[in-house]
Amino acid sequence: MKKTILFVILLISPLFSDGNDQIFMLQNSALSHNPKIAAMERETHMMKSRIEWSTALEDPKIKFGVNNLPVGSYSFTEEDMTSKEIGISQMIPFGKLGSRKTIAEKEYEKSLLKLKKERVEILHELRMNIYELIYTRSSIIILEEIKKQIKLLIDREVAASKSGEGTLANVLKSNIEYNMAEEELINLIQKEEEISQKINYLSGVETGIDLQELPVPEFADSSADDLKNQILASNPDLKIAKIEQDISKEEISLRQKEYIPDIEVGVSYMQRDDMANGMKRDDMITGMVSMNIPIWFWNKNMPMINEMKTKNTAVDNLYKDRLNDLTSRTDIIVSQLSRWQSLYKLYKEKLIPQTELTLETNLARYRTGSVEFMPVIDNIRMLLRYRKDLNMALKEYYSFKKYIIAVILMIALGGFLVLQFYPHQHDGETEEKILYTCPMHPQIVQDKPGDCPICGMKLVPMEREADKAAKAEKKIMYRSTMHPEQTSDVPAKDSMGMDMVPFEVGGENAGDSHDESSITGLAPVTISDEKRLMMGLNFETIKTRSMYKEIRTSTKIVQDETRQYRVTTKVSGYVENLYVNQTGQFVKKGAPLLSIYSPELLAAQQEYLSAIKAQSNLAGMDQSMAGSIGDIAESARERLRLLDITDSQLAKIKSSGQVTRAVTLFSPASGYVMEKTVLEGQKIMENDALMVIVDLSRVWGEADIYESDIPYIRTGMQAELTLSYWPGKVFKGRITFISPFLDPEARTLKARIEIPNGDLVLKPNMFADAKINYAIGERLAVPESAVMRTGTRDYVFIAGDHDLIVPYIVKLGARSGDGYYEVISGLKKGERVVISANFLVDSESSLKAAFKSAVSAQQK
Repeated sequence: MKKTILFVILLISPLFSDGNDQIFMLQNSALSHNPKIAAMERETHMMKSRIEWSTALEDPKIKFGVNNLPVGSYSFTEEDMTSKEIGISQMIPFGKLGSRKTIAEKEYEKSLLKLKKERVEILHELRMNIYELIYTRSSIIILEEIKKQIKLLIDREVAASKSGEGTLANVLKSNIEYNMAEEELINLIQKEEEISQKINYLSGVETGIDLQELPVPEFADSSADDLKNQILASNPDLKIAKIEQDISKEEISLRQKEYIPDIEVGVSYMQRDDMANGMKRDDMITGMVSMNIPIWFWNKNMPMINEMKTKNTAVDNLYKDRLNDLTSRTDIIVSQLSRWQSLYKLYKEKLIPQTELTLETNLARYRTGSVEFMPVIDNIRMLLRYRKDLNMALKEYYSFKKYIIAVILMIALGGFLVLQFYPHQHDGETEEKILYTCPMHPQIVQDKPGDCPICGMKLVPMEREADKAAKAEKKIMYRSTMHPEQTSDVPAKDSMGMDMVPFEVGGENAGDSHDESSITGLAPVTISDEKRLMMGLNFETIKTRSMYKEIRTSTKIVQDETRQYRVTTKVSGYVENLYVNQTGQFVKKGAPLLSIYSPELLAAQQEYLSAIKAQSNLAGMDQSMAGSIGDIAESARERLRLLDITDSQLAKIKSSGQVTRAVTLFSPASGYVMEKTVLEGQKIMENDALMVIVDLSRVWGEADIYESDIPYIRTGMQAELTLSYWPGKVFKGRITFISPFLDPEARTLKARIEIPNGDLVLKPNMFADAKINYAIGERLAVPESAVMRTGTRDYVFIAGDHDLIVPYIVKLGARSGDGYYEVISGLKKGERVVISANFLVDSESSLKAAFKSAVSAQQK
């Protein structure tokens, strides 16, 4: 029994496991302790023994007899002539034993399929409960985080309400949200306990599992037709229906053979006494052959035959119905896989990051009071829903993915059942059985000739592994007779001009650079050109490429701080005229903003005019006095300049000889009025900030750079920005500054991108997607589609010699934006790797490795 369980686990481990030892242990225990499987195993052994019983003959008949001649009285007392006889006879049915054995073998084959189906269904149910448990635990973790965020909101709203800044309504709303999350958390904890108990029941153990999240899915490119064909060819219900068809036909044939007479063969030994004639004893042997005459065949058997034919028609219809139903369900399942892949990418790469960024922004603005309470609550609800939807999509994806992989598991378990229940032909050696396959559907494999269940074509014998090994055992090479160190793969001449002679060396695969045992759970596989074509198998040659790392992140548009202008006054006074009446208004450089009446300005103007007048009156007189007056006039002029009086205004004052009652302030630059704190008629004081003007012809983008991307960011690098609602529009910029500080909460670094904005499309507080390319240089590269990633190891399938495909571990570096990985180690330039149909090659490799391990363990 231990060997049996070990073999099953070795078979299913590469197919039905995510690399977790706890799940492996639970599966092992489920197969070992399940009472239903144990009962079905006993039933299968019983059906196997019926094969031998089916060919057993009826019990022989033994006959004893006494014959008295003549008799004077009706008794068995010894007379003058008494004979004693003993005989044995055996009934031999004609043409019926073969049909009975065929029916027994079919019944046994059906019981094997039922056992195989039960094993997979139990493992599948266990897996579904494990995924449900992990999904529930992930939801619990998400709710715990949401509760913490809501609790922070509650504390802030309570503090704000005490100070008079908040409202009681917000406190109540936040408490309602907290209680709703608490209620859902209680339900999830109860559900977690129920699922754990169900897992314990299915596995037969009391230990739990520590998994908290589902593994990241590996979406492998695989042909939907190939998956569909595998499911249809390996479904146990369909195979059971097919066997029931064969049994029904064989039962009709057996019943029809009842019209053939059965033969009875017998022999007897007799002793006869003849006292009247003086003879004491005669010994005699009698042989006998008799047969029955089935004269009542039509009355007894024809009604039963007609009933069996009706049953056979019903069985045929049942098979067709199961085939149609399975085809329909398979089409749905295969189509769902691509849907779940799209959903996963949508939630993981777009909806959740965008919602988290929005929540982070709203939380920051909420703390400063610029955002109300309800938008934050709405963001929290949305983030909770998206995270739960992501986990649900993951759970459903793995559920149906395991269903499809279970089809391959059916094939593996079929091999296990054959090894366990069929006796070995030889103890010292294993005789390889001839298998048959369909030329159009190579996944169809049977152990006897027949028709393909998909296309109906005749199955053809497969090339046996022993035949392939025999071909690989020897290889012809050529060697010099005078210089043995000189060899060649083809006929040639040595350095002395003599013909080289042929000699045999190791097999075809000798010298392969890849070790077959380099990856645990995988093995090299041989796939012919015809099968590669049908599978859609393609290769790409490894070579060096000019690689670049593509960094994508979200970017917030902000004003260029070097292009913000604050309009202030250097005197106190009153606003007489206000030419800019609204925030957001565009003004050009030099445009009037407002006019100010200021007694201080009037006095300064009068002082300037008095100095000019005195200077003109003293012209031609004492030069020293005129120079002093000129200095005073220049000082007055400079003072007016310092009070923001322009040269044109000074010239107007000088030419008119009159002061200007209200002095106008002009815009220092072209841009938009971002702030305006002044009204017409308002009294203003010295150094008051009246307006803020922002030039948006150039803006900044603050990009969030994750820790893993920080080594690839440099100042001076070019960046491209795009808007999701404006496809095709690309804004180019340059990184001018990288913050020296990391955000401790978001674990990101701010990088400033300087972006020309001549058409003023980009507005402050917009969000854009930034793409930054870092030139890695010339590197050995492998296509992303060739890499099989499990989370703990990365491997590829390499094309070897003579149709061989070998799995090999690789170490990868950065991922290029065009879909290639940098190869650190594991591959060489010029090697060819599989880039499509990897899923099918991986399944075949896993199965082959499992069978090798299991057979090796069984031989030990």
